[in-house]
Amino acid sequence: MTQYVKNLDLAVDMHISLVQMHQYASQGLTEGKDFRTAIQDAIELVQKERAASGALALRLRFRSFFKQSCSLTEHNLDQAIRDWENLRLRKGAAAHQESAGKQQEQKERQERREAAREERAEKERRKAERREARLLAKETKQERLRSKRQAFALRKLRSFQAFVKVRQAHFEKLRKKQLLKTWGVAELPECLQLCSFQGRDDCLCAVLRLSDGRLQAGPYRKRLQEALRDLQELRVIQQRKGDEVLCEEMQRRDAVAMTAFFMQSLN
Repeated sequence: MTQYVKNLDLAVDMHISLVQMHQYASQGLTEGKDFRTAIQDAIELVQKERAASGALALRLRFRSFFKQSCSLTEHNLDQAIRDWENLRLRKGAAAHQESAGKQQEQKERQERREAAREERAEKERRKAERREARLLAKETKQERLRSKRQAFALRKLRSFQAFVKVRQAHFEKLRKKQLLKTWGVAELPECLQLCSFQGRDDCLCAVLRLSDGRLQAGPYRKRLQEALRDLQELRVIQQRKGDEVLCEEMQRRDAVAMTAFFMQSLN
């Protein structure tokens, strides 16, 4: 308000009324009145109180001030309240837009974080897949190498076994040929075995198994018929007289044979 008065006391009195008007308006808003009703009731109450006390009436005039400009046109309370309500609506819209913008920005920021997190997770997944693929490829390669080595070792083993069989057959053929050449038979009779005296496999001897499981060899013979005769005679002695007499007879015959070999060497 702009009101000229004659002295300072009147100005102070009007200022007090304006303060009371503010208090009444605040009280009305607290009680739940809308802004327009609270302001109108406060003005009406103050004007009545001043009229009752005989004080000078307040001449209230209103101007609307905005951020970018101000209206210098004076108008009534209704127009001022409409301007204020419009301003509140604009501020509310601006605040809502600002809040929506912040929410949108926050949402976009959250989406960027989610996208970044998903991208990191995807990178980790691809990294894990590549690592697993490398391990699988390495295991596959090692398995192929093992298979190749096993196949190679199996071929070598079969080749060696075939070679051994061939050599065994060859040696067996040579053995039979040598037996046939030396002793006149391709296979020695059972319980006769080759032995070496003056040369390799140059003698034959009979071999009998004693009752305790030990093998006892008879005298060395240069002819197959002599070794067969020893075998037959020694078997009869073992059956009739036992192992002790058999061993004594083998020792006696061995001494006789060694003496004969010695005498032949002297001649």
